[in-house]
Amino acid sequence: MEKPINMKLKKGFTLVETLVSLCIFATVLFLSGLYFQSLQSYKKRINQWDFCTWYSAMRQIEYYNYNEFFEECVEGPKGKAIHFYDPEERREVAYLYERGFLKRCGYEGKNQYRGYEPLIYHLQDLSWQKKGYELQFKGTLEGGQSYDYTIILCPQKEKS
Repeated sequence: MEKPINMKLKKGFTLVETLVSLCIFATVLFLSGLYFQSLQSYKKRINQWDFCTWYSAMRQIEYYNYNEFFEECVEGPKGKAIHFYDPEERREVAYLYERGFLKRCGYEGKNQYRGYEPLIYHLQDLSWQKKGYELQFKGTLEGGQSYDYTIILCPQKEKS
């Protein structure tokens, strides 16, 4: 029987093993940095999108205001609403805020709304106040961004 050759017991890692593990760690760290950077970029784009959505909706209300005439702000079972009268179509139009979004729809009277066109989604809160010929909006989106907007109302005309 031959005696085994005396082998030293290995204690610790070799230089190659240490370098390989450092390379793997550095790669994981680099990829996680890219991931978090893309999250920040995504958050910034979402904030810009919210900003654009808010102002485009307000501009749309302002645009329609030139053809429609403000009637009243109401709060009913369906939510808060602003009513305008469209003299060309001889009908009332409402901007209704309910369940987190603002929509434009036809108004049939007695809190009856017909059809809708969504303007802003993901609203946490929306309020408005009429002061003279100004209609001031204050909105908070679900992300926590708050926006203000003021619309100059057209002078009232008689319904035809």
